[in-house]
Amino acid sequence: MSEISNVILLSVDALRADHLSSHGYERETSPEIDALAAHGTQFMNVMIRSSFIVSEVI
Repeated sequence: MSEISNVILLSVDALRADHLSSHGYERETSPEIDALAAHGTQFMNVMIRSSFIVSEVI
C-alpha cells in the first residue's frame, strides 16, 4: 500500500486572487494562506462548470 498524504482543500468564495501575496500582490494581506501555498500546490487557473459554487464542491 502506498504512503498516505495529508490533503487540505482550501475553497474560498469571493476571494480575489489578485489580492493574495502568494499570487504576486505587493502587500502582505494573507500570511497564513501564503504559508500553505509555499509548501503546497497552487492552481493558478481553475474553471468550474457552474456559477453556483456549492454544487461544485459537494
